[in-house]
Amino acid sequence: MNPQSQHFLFVVTFYSDLVGGHLLSALELGECLYNRGHTVGLLAKPFDLPDLTGTHIRLHKSPYKKSSVTSHIRRIRDIGTVVRKYQYNVLVAMEPYAARHAGIIAGLYGLPMIQILPGGRVPGRSAPLKLPGIVVFSQELFDGLQNQHNISPNDILLSRGRIDFKRFQEVPRSVNDHSLGFNDSSQRILAISRLTPEKSKALFALLDQVECAAAGRPVQLIIIGEGQARPRLEERAREISQRTGPAATIKFTGFLRVQPSHLRQADLVVGQGRTVLEAIAAGTPAAVSGSNGYHGLLTFATLPLLERTNLTGRSLPPKGDLLSDLQRLTEYRQNDFFSFRNKVIEMYDANSGARVIEEALALILARHSTPWQLRVQLTSAWAGELQRMCRY
Repeated sequence: MNPQSQHFLFVVTFYSDLVGGHLLSALELGECLYNRGHTVGLLAKPFDLPDLTGTHIRLHKSPYKKSSVTSHIRRIRDIGTVVRKYQYNVLVAMEPYAARHAGIIAGLYGLPMIQILPGGRVPGRSAPLKLPGIVVFSQELFDGLQNQHNISPNDILLSRGRIDFKRFQEVPRSVNDHSLGFNDSSQRILAISRLTPEKSKALFALLDQVECAAAGRPVQLIIIGEGQARPRLEERAREISQRTGPAATIKFTGFLRVQPSHLRQADLVVGQGRTVLEAIAAGTPAAVSGSNGYHGLLTFATLPLLERTNLTGRSLPPKGDLLSDLQRLTEYRQNDFFSFRNKVIEMYDANSGARVIEEALALILARHSTPWQLRVQLTSAWAGELQRMCRY
């Protein structure tokens, strides 16, 4: 098998009905692999797939429900059908559950499988299969797989790159086709997140910061996202509005496909992971708010620690202060932001991520170059995984 020109199939298992960072990373990494001479496909749930124009990735649809045994079997069957019909010869699983499904097909046909862990948290029960060619997006994951799951560092590759920065640079800054409803009366904060119970912790921390900041200056906050925690967040927002009056304006948009023009309407974008990277790509300063609290503006000083956690702040004590960030925002934009943006582009560009995927494939083929060797390797990994799952 020649690693220089392959047929990659990305497999995304995502339980929300909304588009997540796993899917967007797969799409942008896939485009970069296409530009490097490969054929690329992507399999995901029908309602995961965004409307894409000009993409070179072949999109495949497969229904999936986490709690349904039948859906697990159907997903495995669908992967096999797509692999046979379109002759994909490399599988890329975007998280451990996808690896369990794709791994069966990879073992059946003797295909290499690359596992990508795009999140910030070290997986617990849903650990990756113990195979070479595991790609992780953060140092925290790199260390955690060794310490918690006894995976050799020689089998893991660290790659931060997963953002197509050209997609943001090609849209003029003046474009404002999708108005969010900000006005010019005060500083504008945009928060983007799925409103799940777990993700809502970061938004509650941000709302606390907004209430404190409103005592010093008027602020506007618009939250893009949908989920089970929205009623509780809206109740907290109403409490803040009652206490602060017009000093704090808080609005919820519900689900919205975020465009670069949305990001450019804010003075500050608050989120985690891809959200803050896309904001910086669009030319807007960004801050991290995580489950532990508000971690503050992303700068040359704060990036080294936050990037280890995949820009989530997980496991770090919160040290940020929104009012201080807003007060220095104009100076920061004028003096440091655009040089910082260039550093972020260098670190997180999807082209570097595509190169690491090729390196992961080369690593797999160097260890197990024949279909028979790949079958034996995957069977052994699955046997070890079944033993581990039985211990829980």
